[in-house]
Amino acid sequence: MKTTPLSEQRRTCPECASEFTPTNGRQEFCTGEHREAHYARQANRGKILVDLAQAYRLGKRQSGEVSTFAFREMCSLLDTYNAEDRDAGRLPAAVAERRMNAGWRACDVGR
Repeated sequence: MKTTPLSEQRRTCPECASEFTPTNGRQEFCTGEHREAHYARQANRGKILVDLAQAYRLGKRQSGEVSTFAFREMCSLLDTYNAEDRDAGRLPAAVAERRMNAGWRACDVGR
């Protein structure tokens, strides 16, 4: 399998949607500031979504009312987040797509 030299690779920054040439094989963002902004925003969003996701999963086994509420709220928040990202020119799916193509699995991450 032939690989493209790093100096010839182009990537798109998920934060600003501009193309850049990575300086190492794992670089996903054009600058450190964009990487930090992305992960800070994801952490803040995740604080809200994790509680809802857990309530949804537990509610599926117990009370359908809690599960329905949690799912509806998660979808509403995700629609809001997607609209915010779209309006700001961000590409949030780019990180997930790159990880998918690299064979990344959440279950492989050390906890």
